[in-house]
Amino acid sequence: MKQSPAGAWVVLVMGLLVAPATAAKVGVAEFVVCAEAGNDREPALSPSWIVWTHEPPGRQPDIWAYGLEGPGIRPLCQADGVQESPDVDGDLVVWSDRRDPDGLARIYSHQYSHQGFANYARCLYDMGPISLLHPRIAGGAGGKLVFQLLTGGNWEVLGSDLALQKLLYVAVQAEDEDQPDISGDVVVYRSSAHNGDIMGYRISTGETLDISTDNWPASAPAIDGDWVAYQHNWNGHDDIMLHNLKTGEGFPACLQGGNQQSPAISGGRVVWVDWRHGNADIYGFDLDTKREFPVCTEEHDQLAPAICGDVVVWEDHRNVGRQAPNGTDIYGGRFVNAPPRQPVVALAPAQPTDAQNVTVTVTWCDDPDGDPIEYLYGWSVLEGNKWAQKRGRKSATPTDTLPAGLTAPGQAWKCTVVATDGPDRSPPAECAFTIAK
Repeated sequence: MKQSPAGAWVVLVMGLLVAPATAAKVGVAEFVVCAEAGNDREPALSPSWIVWTHEPPGRQPDIWAYGLEGPGIRPLCQADGVQESPDVDGDLVVWSDRRDPDGLARIYSHQYSHQGFANYARCLYDMGPISLLHPRIAGGAGGKLVFQLLTGGNWEVLGSDLALQKLLYVAVQAEDEDQPDISGDVVVYRSSAHNGDIMGYRISTGETLDISTDNWPASAPAIDGDWVAYQHNWNGHDDIMLHNLKTGEGFPACLQGGNQQSPAISGGRVVWVDWRHGNADIYGFDLDTKREFPVCTEEHDQLAPAICGDVVVWEDHRNVGRQAPNGTDIYGGRFVNAPPRQPVVALAPAQPTDAQNVTVTVTWCDDPDGDPIEYLYGWSVLEGNKWAQKRGRKSATPTDTLPAGLTAPGQAWKCTVVATDGPDRSPPAECAFTIAK
């Protein structure tokens, strides 16, 4: 028997397996990215690399990287001045860099090849006497770059087609436009119009896209493919909303109490900072199953999540102040399949004769990930002191029958039911019975 988190026990009573109710949870295998002395923040990631801002004790911030496929942690840029706000896609890492004597921020980059990262950072984009902030990249070294800048008293969003070396005027209206993100051909950003809108810009056509223009404050847009996630305040606190650019479909990912902020989206999952318990946790939402799940609810704050495929990373405060000079760290988690929970099964009739069919029914079963479930049925008879399986079947139907012709008076039987979602199986549920004489 296995004790549940609530302390209840799974027991077999009169042919009925009773399973305790537990909260659904998608599996997340947590790992430490960087717990070096100093403060680590602003993580971003690609399928191969995690990058972030690392501020060592007594130094200004640098850019560091962690290889998900090796070779672990390494500094990418330790130049003078402040390096911050990194992003990575494909073979290119970009960040905002203030190394020059004038203190202005330019966009610098590191490019990766099969031999590893180049040993130097190069200035990727420079607009003279204007600081370029919050760079975001799509398509690697031959792709597209977007960033925000302050000009004429207003924030604007510009970009560059790196392959064509062409300047992109994404958003240069009278209002402030900032917080850009990019995926493929589409840039999303926040506009100060109407108290805060979420807008989009399709680079190939120059089309402007209305995503959220309802007069309620919206901010922090993130995009992956056709899906845009953003935080939206219409009831006194921030919620997480979703919008599909292709269908126009929109719906909330989270409307819980407290603020939900800083969404990131990739591969059909959205993650965000969640304050429902009074401190900052990381929660997520699966677009396929429409299920919410916790990512990290450790008692200290977790902030600034980023996600790529099956990996999510965040800024973690669990070690802050524990031992000087410890500060914020970068933690990560890999989504792992959560197996179905142990089925609840019922037997009918409870005391069968050899003239009766015996039917087992799954009365309850759940997969925490929302994956489709199939059932493995095994019917075994006791021969001497060993169980011998006489019938087995796999079916999506939550019921199976042992025909009367297979039983004899006085025989001891059991039915074993296991739920499977494909990769993993649940603990078995068993119903034992004796054929009446």
